[in-house]
Amino acid sequence: MRDDDKLDLRALDPSRDRERWRQLTESVVQRAAARLRPVPSIPSQMVAWRMPVLAVAAALALMTWTAIAWSETDAGPEAEPMYLLSQWAARDELPASTPQILEAFRGHHDRP
Repeated sequence: MRDDDKLDLRALDPSRDRERWRQLTESVVQRAAARLRPVPSIPSQMVAWRMPVLAVAAALALMTWTAIAWSETDAGPEAEPMYLLSQWAARDELPASTPQILEAFRGHHDRP
């Protein structure tokens, strides 16, 4: 190749094929516009995620309800503290630990 020969660069000219050039520039513009989209607001994200969030909340509620139902014993009302206290009061009884409790609080309720 001689130095005075001109190089033919027409094959590299992107504007030779007008339709391809237009598609190329449109795809670049679309990609740039996609990156410039505003971040969705919190309320719009809540609306978009409402169904998955409700499904998770329902599943958690069901699991909690099931766990509570399985953990309950059939001891009846006799195991409830209010029932025990009301029975002691009705029979005019004191719990076995009452003297120790009173001893622990001795002098704290005395008036001067």
